[in-house]
Amino acid sequence: MSSFSMWQFCTEIKAPAAALDWLEQELSTPHEDSDLICHFSRETADTIQVWVEVEEQEDGDPFVLAGLVADMQKLFDLKDPWSITWAVVHDRPWVDGFRGGAAVCYKGEVTQIDTQDWARDIIEKLQDGGHASCDE
Repeated sequence: MSSFSMWQFCTEIKAPAAALDWLEQELSTPHEDSDLICHFSRETADTIQVWVEVEEQEDGDPFVLAGLVADMQKLFDLKDPWSITWAVVHDRPWVDGFRGGAAVCYKGEVTQIDTQDWARDIIEKLQDGGHASCDE
């Protein structure tokens, strides 16, 4: 019996119309490094809603959209921060199967976290006798 996993999220991006025009063009262009399945709708001249889904077998990267938003921030000198969070869902449970992540874009820079990697790093620090807190 085969299984699948996928991640998905819906987000709203506010920016000047010219910046969103650029983002729409980028979202409409296939990217070789990701199987990003993206649907978007322009709600107003300065607001776009983006819904993204990727099946894990396709090896998609949720940080592709964050990278595009960071590029848009640099290109159009945008100062407002933007973020996404997501969780991976599966068709059936398995040990260590839950994953998720987040990305924050600010002035063209992306800070990201994968929850599974973060938890593993904290556990390793604690097992090595170190100190770890949720702020790390």
